[in-house]
Amino acid sequence: MKKKPFKFLLVPNTDAPYDFRMMDSFGRSLAKCGYQYQIAKSSESEYVARYSQYQPDIILAVNKTRPKSGVVSKDVIYLSWFQDVYPETDENLVFEKGDILYLLGTSEQLGFNINDYNVRVLSLYTGVGPENAGCKKSDLCENRKSTRLNSSH
Repeated sequence: MKKKPFKFLLVPNTDAPYDFRMMDSFGRSLAKCGYQYQIAKSSESEYVARYSQYQPDIILAVNKTRPKSGVVSKDVIYLSWFQDVYPETDENLVFEKGDILYLLGTSEQLGFNINDYNVRVLSLYTGVGPENAGCKKSDLCENRKSTRLNSSH
């Protein structure tokens, strides 16, 4: 019996064309691996409505954590990827056990106070390809690890 492919809901940081292109590029990469995806608009009301219609297995949201409304099921894998951290960020964090927080850097480098949350924190760096994979040791490159999603929960 063939397993159904994971369904991803991709939520950009903003509704700017650049953000949609980035999400579409990421989604096309997921599709090449056999996954399904849809892209939502960035506002919480918009992506919660899309979540309700699409019923994804995984949500990847840029610079966002779970909606405060609690509408998103605890069974949904929620991946938050923070590229930018602002002083108000810490006030708006909503995580469930099992959520994953990806940071473009380390929590210390970004000034991210995550000690109060039961969340797995990893670094996710983009733009690493064969031509620039030989990064010299530095604070940003030292902790870089290959991050892959697999088909098991």
